[in-house]
Amino acid sequence: MAKKAEATVKPEETKTNKTKVKIIRKVGKDASLVEWVVNGLPFRATVPGNESSYSKDVLSAGVQHGVRWEEIEVKLDPGELAQELYKNDIWTLKDVMSNPNAVIGICMHVIGVNLTALMKHAKTEVKDA
Repeated sequence: MAKKAEATVKPEETKTNKTKVKIIRKVGKDASLVEWVVNGLPFRATVPGNESSYSKDVLSAGVQHGVRWEEIEVKLDPGELAQELYKNDIWTLKDVMSNPNAVIGICMHVIGVNLTALMKHAKTEVKDA
């Protein structure tokens, strides 16, 4: 069963108490994939029709599109980051600038974000083909 889009925080609303949306594409004859922004984060859902604004109820009832990446759990231990940087001979700004790929890899390792974590999180979300 598809997850419903969550837009409970005050989105940009029109004077008619509807939220402005951007139509991404039409889905079949009677629905559209739309996007709206809540506190700087974009949301997408398939909703009936092809209007330029919808009520919060319609958007909340829409079928969520995509994965909520901001919900990925990450950890950051500054001591572990320092240890890994030193272990990989990254001591100065010059070292960082000379080895940006190594630094990116170290940061990804320390915060626990990698392809496996992304895929695991995405598998917990409902996918839209």
